[in-house]
Amino acid sequence: MADHGTPVERFAPAGSAAVLTVPGTVKTLLEAQVRIPFLTVPGTVKNDRVELEQALSVVRFVVAEASGPVSVFVADTHGEVVAAATMDGAAPDTRLNAQRKAYTAARSDARATSELAAKVADDPVERANFDPFFTFFKGGVAAFDGETRVGAVGVSGLPGEVDEDLARRAIEAAGLSI
Repeated sequence: MADHGTPVERFAPAGSAAVLTVPGTVKTLLEAQVRIPFLTVPGTVKNDRVELEQALSVVRFVVAEASGPVSVFVADTHGEVVAAATMDGAAPDTRLNAQRKAYTAARSDARATSELAAKVADDPVERANFDPFFTFFKGGVAAFDGETRVGAVGVSGLPGEVDEDLARRAIEAAGLSI
């Protein structure tokens, strides 16, 4: 057994589960194990997430087409950032706003943050029960490859309708659908 402050990684053969054992400081957690699916070798299975080149294409499109300084975030289906940019002159808060818009569009069942906002507009209790990182500002749009959600784009810095239109056009310019 490793010392109690160092995680120990053990991997199972292909086709079974990988095991990560994290020794704890409480006796009942000393040998706790968390099972996670075995990860496949890159290139052996189609990756159902936005690819880096597509994400960079989205960022370049937004930067080139924005009528003013904005931040843009492209997220995978978990809401994690794949590519991002903040234009010179964009307000600092646009970074987090764009990230939250992309996160929300990636993780919610709505195709855009505006759609989600409309869905819960008259129900403050439902809004309060969402993931606390979700946002209901316009400008977050889910990206699809065919019928498969592969990520989302968040744009912030212009009026919400303009942010959302820019995100939609960037997704389509990158060869994805909305």
